[in-house]
Amino acid sequence: MLNKKATYIINNGLDEVPIDIRRSRLSELCIYQMKNGMSDEIVVKTDDVPAGLNIWSSVPGFELGQRMAVSLANSDIVPSNYHGNDKIGNCLLALDMAQRMQLSPLTIMQNLNIIKGKPSFGATFVISLVNTCGLFKTKLRWEEKGTPNTDDWGYRAYAIDKYGDKLYGAWVTIKMAKDDGWYNRNDKWKSMPEQMLIYRAAVFFQRRYAPELTQGFHTTEEIEDMPPQAVDVPRHEVEEVEIPDDATPVAPIVAEPVEEVKDEPKKKIDLDF
Repeated sequence: MLNKKATYIINNGLDEVPIDIRRSRLSELCIYQMKNGMSDEIVVKTDDVPAGLNIWSSVPGFELGQRMAVSLANSDIVPSNYHGNDKIGNCLLALDMAQRMQLSPLTIMQNLNIIKGKPSFGATFVISLVNTCGLFKTKLRWEEKGTPNTDDWGYRAYAIDKYGDKLYGAWVTIKMAKDDGWYNRNDKWKSMPEQMLIYRAAVFFQRRYAPELTQGFHTTEEIEDMPPQAVDVPRHEVEEVEIPDDATPVAPIVAEPVEEVKDEPKKKIDLDF
């Protein structure tokens, strides 16, 4: 990553020298050349262009993000939620999230799900983030307790950190799933309870020891287990109107009967000449 006033000394004294500058794959740099006294210098000016795709911090950054979003939207390998000119905004947000999470934009696109109108990551993606983040010496493992298919059956996740300490997540049991309402809202708790216990235990571990990995996003399984949001319907009060005693009653409207129209017999046309 380049500083704002990075200077590269050119030893051969030429006014114009092609220079290979290592840059972030999402950065765009404005390079200006100047001659300073007896030595030749290449001054890399990055005051106006961010070193990295910070879409919302500057106009050049936003314009760069738009160009990249258009390229992604025109690709045939991106998911359908990002393909097409009407999905450029989705691509732009995916690029921003990829930059904040230090991941490939395609990785974000493949793992970001929209459930009940909310963006979320799958539990398997969260597990992969924990296993590759570098905070732990080992990958996630799970401990089991209780008797399968009973309320006390549960799992908790654990890993050993880089200091050698064994870190445990919270226990997740079938009783917890029933008490919190997950069990009845999501049929997967009945069809694949062990997998759901493992997924939720992994998420609890990640939230405790590495919450920054998911930037505050819920998992897909969590949103599926959430109760439906209540919709507030505005209530209109009906004002009672007092009718005076001398008011003239309104006669009811009676529909007049409609006379049936009969078709006239068609005339026979003689076509003989």
